[in-house]
Amino acid sequence: MKISFASYFYNVEDTIINMLHSVSKYVDEFCLLDMHSTDKTTDVLYKFIKNQPELKIKLEHYGRKLDSFCDARNQVVSMCKGDWILTLDGDETLNIKEADKMLFTMIAKKNVDIWMLPRNNWIKNTNDQIGLIPGTYPDWQPRLYRNHKDIYWIHHAHENIEGSKLKENARNGPHIEHFHYTRHTAESEYEHNEAHLRICRKHPESLKRMKELIGEKGYEIRGFKALEQELNNESA
Repeated sequence: MKISFASYFYNVEDTIINMLHSVSKYVDEFCLLDMHSTDKTTDVLYKFIKNQPELKIKLEHYGRKLDSFCDARNQVVSMCKGDWILTLDGDETLNIKEADKMLFTMIAKKNVDIWMLPRNNWIKNTNDQIGLIPGTYPDWQPRLYRNHKDIYWIHHAHENIEGSKLKENARNGPHIEHFHYTRHTAESEYEHNEAHLRICRKHPESLKRMKELIGEKGYEIRGFKALEQELNNESA
């Protein structure tokens, strides 16, 4: 069986190559969607593509400013031709270590359509030291799934996968390393908040979705309180 790798991303010039290298031994093609990055992400990618001619890489650009995370995910999935899809964000890597054989055992299992992978969330503290965010592991993520028209992404903010109940947690398999919280700057914080404002203005139900997630996960979503206040001010 063949595995397609799918990723959409924005301004990840410092992490995207690590992401690609972490999966390159295990996938048959790369399907990449750039969300109009304003840093050197695309330059870094074109150099990587030039230096890795043996890899099958498809790169497309999102047609508008991000206003739906599930639409972006479904667009990049539509590029995939493999039997299975493995997906990461541009600031994540796949940590396989001794679980490389387990990956192919997982996709050979007939009674599973969606594998939930555990994720470590890393953060940089005030002393510039990087550590795990307490209480967030295993943070199960649906990132390995069959390429089937009935399996697709829903929710415009904090998206999730839909279409099959045949899900299983990969307890002894690969896991994800998430470095988003180690890369905060004033500019990235502003862009993050603007994207979520744009989504919630177009899709008001997204604010309710975020509130529900906070209740389920038991920890705060970055920037949610400011986002909620801004939308309340606009509607007043």
